Amino acid sequence: MNSSHTPAPSPQISFDGRFTDQIRQLLRAKRIELGLPYHRAARFLGVNWSTFRKWEQGPTECCELYCRAKLENFLNGKYDNQLRELYQRRHLRGYSEILPNVIGECMERITNAYRLCRQRPELRQDLLQQVDTAALAALQNLISIAPDELASQFMAEELEQTNTKNDP
Repeated sequence: MNSSHTPAPSPQISFDGRFTDQIRQLLRAKRIELGLPYHRAARFLGVNWSTFRKWEQGPTECCELYCRAKLENFLNGKYDNQLRELYQRRHLRGYSEILPNVIGECMERITNAYRLCRQRPELRQDLLQQVDTAALAALQNLISIAPDELASQFMAEELEQTNTKNDP
């Protein structure tokens, strides 16, 4: 008997067209794993970005029959390589691999808000000014921390990340 063990394939998701909480969570996790904003995931699946967002967050309960097979394949990772090849090079201009997901999600929210204001340039300008103000305040706060304190915070975060990666 061969002692080498082949890992069992992950269970395949069967999608019947109903958006349960579990399906919504899996859909969001897959989109984020691939580094896709709503509009790119939606475009690939052939729907409007707001439709995709409603699938992921609600209130939509079911999808059209023509979307079901493609959504099931998306959830099961059958398009992962194709999507990474298509979009990964453009997403965040190459920074997606070094930035935490939370920053990508924040950038996505800002991008979506900016797009929604396309007919209102004054709102776009206000949004950009608020983002700049928040970023500047965060940087000033970091600069005001004593260098030794900042270094110890960095080391504590690095240690925590290392411990998390090593936990089974």
